[in-house]
Amino acid sequence: MLVEQTLPAGLLERNWEALAIALNEAGPDKEAVFLAKVALALSSMLPDPGRLEQVIETALRDLRHEELA
Repeated sequence: MLVEQTLPAGLLERNWEALAIALNEAGPDKEAVFLAKVALALSSMLPDPGRLEQVIETALRDLRHEELA
């Protein structure tokens, strides 16, 4: 898993579905901007500013790993 799962599986699945629906609504031409806005909004809720940097690095490592696979 990309990051440590702290949510119950049902809630994680609900969040995944809500995000997928919103991405479809935003459309392919605006999905990157939409995701950036979501990420910035969520980052403003983090008590530790360094946590966002950790999540970004983890996501980049995961993408690189997928490219190599």
